Amino acid sequence: MRDGKLKQSCYVPSSSAEVIGNNLDLVTEILLRVPVKPLFKFKCVSKQWLSLISDPKFCASHTHHQPPTAPSALFLLNYLASSPHPPVLCLAFDPLKSFNYKVVCFYQVVSGEYQIDVYSSETGSWGLNQIPFVNPPPLKIHEWVFCNDAIHWCSLEENSQYFDVSSESVNILPMPPRGKLDITYFGGSRGHLHMGVGISRLVLEFDIWELKEDYSGWFIKYHLDLHSMRRVSANRCPLSVLSLIRAEKEDESTIVFVVDGRAMSYNLYDRRSKMLCDLLQETNPYSGYLKFHAYEYFETLFHV
Repeated sequence: MRDGKLKQSCYVPSSSAEVIGNNLDLVTEILLRVPVKPLFKFKCVSKQWLSLISDPKFCASHTHHQPPTAPSALFLLNYLASSPHPPVLCLAFDPLKSFNYKVVCFYQVVSGEYQIDVYSSETGSWGLNQIPFVNPPPLKIHEWVFCNDAIHWCSLEENSQYFDVSSESVNILPMPPRGKLDITYFGGSRGHLHMGVGISRLVLEFDIWELKEDYSGWFIKYHLDLHSMRRVSANRCPLSVLSLIRAEKEDESTIVFVVDGRAMSYNLYDRRSKMLCDLLQETNPYSGYLKFHAYEYFETLFHV
């Protein structure tokens, strides 16, 4: 200034942070852009933030802003530690498509015959119709895969079955031609149903079949040769495929499997592999063979 003096600035009663903090709409817009994990910590900032982040409407809006594009983890259930107990609880939920979910309950009426009840989170009630379901002997009712709004079962016969959750109907599911080959994997990802078919679980070479969108048949999507993944040892432990994870970009799709007690990921495009963790304990009596059910976990605020 010409007179060499500085004019005193006007007094601001609140800092910029306080102004933003007191504007709930602005805070909401900021928090909608924050990843899931930090938001859990932000619940401790204040009662207002706890209430906001816990609000179901905010959770739904946050998932809309940051939809999960791929599972961030796999929950594993060891076959050896599990035993089937009727009735069967199937959770029909795909966060990539909808925030609503259904619980499909199969309970046995007489040997080989089941009833199906469906609970909807949208209505908050069980359906009025009890749907009959005849379970043929080759079908393992407890080994199911939810994919593309339907619950599927694998069969050693020419055909299997699937339950369409939307229409609440039981339909025929054709099996891929496999002859005497072994089924090494059965699962789904991003609306695609897959089946691994090979000579045996000891031979780490197999085809991944994919079900056509119209359910008219299968085609070979990938061919895998994982012999280089086996640890040099005397033990020849069977392969256990955990999950085939389809990514938005094809070159980022991976398969996760267990071999020699190690969980490994394998990029289906560039064939690079990475060890994820060691699942084999020294006291394990099963000589390195671990077989699991794998359930995809999507990181989201939305509650199921």
